[in-house]
Amino acid sequence: MVPMQIEFAGTHERGTYFRAVRLAFQPTRRGMLNRILIAGAAAVFYIAFLVNWAGTGGIHLAEPVRMLLHVLAALIVLFILLEPVVIATVTAARLWRDPAVRSRWAGRVTAAGITFLPSERQLRWDSVVRSAQSDDLAVLLTGPASFLALPRSFFRSDEDWTRFRRLIDSKVRPPAPMRRPDRR
Repeated sequence: MVPMQIEFAGTHERGTYFRAVRLAFQPTRRGMLNRILIAGAAAVFYIAFLVNWAGTGGIHLAEPVRMLLHVLAALIVLFILLEPVVIATVTAARLWRDPAVRSRWAGRVTAAGITFLPSERQLRWDSVVRSAQSDDLAVLLTGPASFLALPRSFFRSDEDWTRFRRLIDSKVRPPAPMRRPDRR
């Protein structure tokens, strides 16, 4: 029996690569919920500040300073919510400047892992921590700050792309949920 091999080759496009970085470092649902709660708490704190102190005349601010305070508070709340997108975009722009990212990528995918050509360097499936996928993009995270992005355009056919995505689903296990130790 011949082992399954899926060949891939291609060059990253800027837009696809930026989407890959956003997909790779997208916060979890729990992380995003925490972010929303923190932003909401900051907004409530600011409103309480305005009602309790600024509204009673306890703080006398000139009108331009008061407006600056409003704008600054709104920017802080927006930054809390949008920080993952901003950080991913800045990171993608920094990584995109590396010529290795824009060079041609080629290799083959097997049940053992992904082998890059011509170097024969291999990424084993057990070193992949997590995967993130969209219809036309697969991102494999291999550590807290390292990932591999393989878009659909790197594969010769839809069948190869489907087999690759099935292999990811079977080889990359979702991380086990954290369990709280028993309290005694």
